[in-house]
Amino acid sequence: MIHLKRIITVVLLACLGACSSRYVEPEPFSAVAWFTSNLRNQTFRVGLNTQSTFSDLSQNALTHTWKISDGNYFLKGKVSKSDTILDGFIDESLGLESTEETVHVLFKKAGIQTVQLVNTFKDSVAFLGMDTVYAVREGDHWVVQKTFMVDVFEDIVPAISISLQGINIPLSSDTIFVNVGDTLQMVDRTVVGRPDTRAWNISGGQTSADSVAKFVWKAPGLFTATFVSSRTIFNFPPGYAKLVIPNPIKVVAP
Repeated sequence: MIHLKRIITVVLLACLGACSSRYVEPEPFSAVAWFTSNLRNQTFRVGLNTQSTFSDLSQNALTHTWKISDGNYFLKGKVSKSDTILDGFIDESLGLESTEETVHVLFKKAGIQTVQLVNTFKDSVAFLGMDTVYAVREGDHWVVQKTFMVDVFEDIVPAISISLQGINIPLSSDTIFVNVGDTLQMVDRTVVGRPDTRAWNISGGQTSADSVAKFVWKAPGLFTATFVSSRTIFNFPPGYAKLVIPNPIKVVAP
């Protein structure tokens, strides 16, 4: 019995040795993947002078490069969410390209901007998802190019006009005289920053959210006015700007 066990042990060791001699190391696995601070939003929307993070998670890429459109910058160092002034983090040593795996991009130019990832691989790869991307053969390598479109919103710049009985009144420190019962009209003409809501406030309690606001007073008095323009649509970068209307409003008896 002991002799049989020894024979079995020898046979097993021989098999293991044979198996080991036939082992072939697998080829390195190639894959393309990425991550952004905008998660999987199809449309990137950010505010001017803010930053977004882009990471290349690809496996066994031969080369990889991030490219950004002119007017924007790569950042260096640790940038936290509490940092609001980012110019001091700009990496002056980089132009519009970086070979870092993870980049932080500061958007200093409004409108549609681009961030592009260009990777080369030994084998054909593909990113499958809502934004499927396939590699294209170029010479001996396979090239993947993914371009992220980023819509950069300007800061809101409030713009209004005021009129009384059809006469335009310029914004100034001059007092606007309004008779009791007359209508003072204020119009929201804000374009810069793409706001979607507004609020007019007159001291004494009158308010309006209309793009064309009309105010009527029933009694004499001295009043002030403010205008707030804001951006509140879901998935849009929030924005807010307040204008203190410089003209005092003097309501008098007719």
